[in-house]
Amino acid sequence: MTELVKLAKKGDKPAFDEIIRLCTADMFRIAMSILNNKDDADDAVCEAVVKAYENIHKLNDCKFFKTWIIRTLINQANDAYKKRNKIIYLHELAGEPRYEDAYDLGDDELSAAVSDLSVEYKTVITLYYFQDMRIKEIASVLKIPQGTVKWRLSKAKSKLKEKLSEAPPPKLKERVEKCEAI
Repeated sequence: MTELVKLAKKGDKPAFDEIIRLCTADMFRIAMSILNNKDDADDAVCEAVVKAYENIHKLNDCKFFKTWIIRTLINQANDAYKKRNKIIYLHELAGEPRYEDAYDLGDDELSAAVSDLSVEYKTVITLYYFQDMRIKEIASVLKIPQGTVKWRLSKAKSKLKEKLSEAPPPKLKERVEKCEAI
């Protein structure tokens, strides 16, 4: 991927397209973990790609492209989340149920529990467990100390354990036990 990034920095559009194709699924999962809405996640990913295209020449080290674009995406998703929370929808005032898309984490209970976390906890859980990023990488992406990442992971796991322990369905008992072991 580093060679593609070097080509993209020189203005090679097909190389940039290929890099984005390789990163899109991960980017969408991250955006969904923050926004919990497919349309908003799509918009955040598109905005991040546009910003990456416009600013790829500013990237200093090609091997950090994915970290760089994920940081851009998280900023876009957080901005969209803040804007969305200022809006009151009419159907919410009327008390009608609202349909929200959620990306698939493997089971509905876990997905719901992760969705209920605050943005800070949801982001570190998603990056660590679903994107297999190391604590050092997460700290770099979020521009926070590694100790803060570890603390947020610990708090998020505690909150998930509490949420999933309330009345765990049989298939989640194993997950709760694994969470206790960590």
